[in-house]
Amino acid sequence: MKKKYIRTLKLFSKYSFFIFLVVIATNYIKDNSTYFMPQEYKIIKKIVDKIALKNNLGYEEIPFSIGSGAYMEYEAEKLGLCKKDDCYYFKNLNPYKKHKDFKEVNLNELSKQSFLYNSIEAYAWSGVVWISKSTFKTYRDKTNYLGCLIGHELSHIIYNDHLERSIKLSKEIKDHQNLKDENNKELNNEELKKEEDEKKRFIQKVII
Repeated sequence: MKKKYIRTLKLFSKYSFFIFLVVIATNYIKDNSTYFMPQEYKIIKKIVDKIALKNNLGYEEIPFSIGSGAYMEYEAEKLGLCKKDDCYYFKNLNPYKKHKDFKEVNLNELSKQSFLYNSIEAYAWSGVVWISKSTFKTYRDKTNYLGCLIGHELSHIIYNDHLERSIKLSKEIKDHQNLKDENNKELNNEELKKEEDEKKRFIQKVII
């Protein structure tokens, strides 16, 4: 009886370890193999590989991200899921994952609507190329057009002009703030002057 128990335990341990290895290997393949990639990512890889054949894309890894798009950001704000200018999370939401409802709104359905109603949208920032899923729907089989879009965004990263744009944007924000402060100052001066004039007119009336 004891020998049978030990034999069963060894057999269980052996198969448990085998199953564990299979699970680890499956997850690794799923995360790293192009076979399990969504179709849009496969298209990106094919285009980038083609571009890389005749162009130097550097030695740094260039990540690509596919998001739900600006339509979802707009709808999220409209439905009160976020405040104005604070809805980027919904724009970048992964359209390939299932999401829980948020504030009783079905985010998966919202993502599908964004795919249908959004259009071409892409940008490169901080070394990442971002493309909306709807871009692939809009271009359909026009991979040359999509190739131009991807090549354009890659050029931003390769030439680091996102840094230049960031500096320019910071300067524009600062200039805008300075202009706003100056306008407020002028407005305050005008209001003070108006109050002083009213006081003078009131005093003149009293004296008369």
